[in-house]
Amino acid sequence: MQEKWEKLVSVLLEILNIYKELLGLGYQKREALVERDLKRIEEVTKQEENLIFQLAKLNGIREAVIQEISILHGLVDKKPTLSQISQLADSEILYKLKNIEQEYNKMILEMTQLNEVNKKIVQQAMLIVNCTLSLISQSKADPTYGSNQSAPPVSHNRALFDHKV
Repeated sequence: MQEKWEKLVSVLLEILNIYKELLGLGYQKREALVERDLKRIEEVTKQEENLIFQLAKLNGIREAVIQEISILHGLVDKKPTLSQISQLADSEILYKLKNIEQEYNKMILEMTQLNEVNKKIVQQAMLIVNCTLSLISQSKADPTYGSNQSAPPVSHNRALFDHKV
């Protein structure tokens, strides 16, 4: 039974480490956004996707271990939560689980704040792109090749693009 608890702690620590890596990548993405380094943004996004794939795999393992522990303790709940089964753990495992939970909560808070900043940077960049497109589409430049009085009038307000990005 103890090895199941140790496996759960091990999986939770792996999940926490991946979240730490995601947080580091979030800071790298912010720098790339500020520097407008599209190649770096793409690289960071690919790394994030790989880590998210690993997280999905680890979450599957975590759920399986939780299910095994609940069956060993005779719980009939179909999908017991970590907090439900943590009440069944000994004090050493419970202490580890609480520490992981505290670190996880801090990590999530920091990631949420970082993602809000990154979101604002992206929104500002999109606003600049939209304003630039509006200026381009409303350009009123007249032709500069001699005066041709018989030429039909040019439509100055013709939109270059149909939609804003």
